[in-house]
Amino acid sequence: MAWDDRLKDVKNRRERARGMGGQVGTFDVSDVPGQEEATPADSKVAGFGTIDGRPAAACSNDFTVLAATSSRVASHKEAELKPLAVRRDVPIVYLAEAGGARMPDIMGAAGIASIARFLELSRTKRAVGRHRLAGWPTKF
Repeated sequence: MAWDDRLKDVKNRRERARGMGGQVGTFDVSDVPGQEEATPADSKVAGFGTIDGRPAAACSNDFTVLAATSSRVASHKEAELKPLAVRRDVPIVYLAEAGGARMPDIMGAAGIASIARFLELSRTKRAVGRHRLAGWPTKF
């Protein structure tokens, strides 16, 4: 009988995963202990889909989660999306509204280093250059 509940839970999780996507592993919540319940998706949602039938990447800050403040996990999620979009030759749609950075997450050398990839502009410049060469609009 105890296994029945577990099997139902596994089945439900699989159905949700096949539905509207989901978060992967450590990208799911903040890595600050005690913040797991308060940080679903750690204030950033990212993924791939289509817009008018064309493939695209999308990244959005979720203002309902700690005012969409940036954190190590959210910054890492965005930093992983950018090179994937460039490799797939798809534009990135970014819906940005945020309350800044989360101080506990960026304090100290390790914290600043953790958002360095997020702040790195050379990857973004290369992506914009490739998009410009492909004829995609780069300014609106």
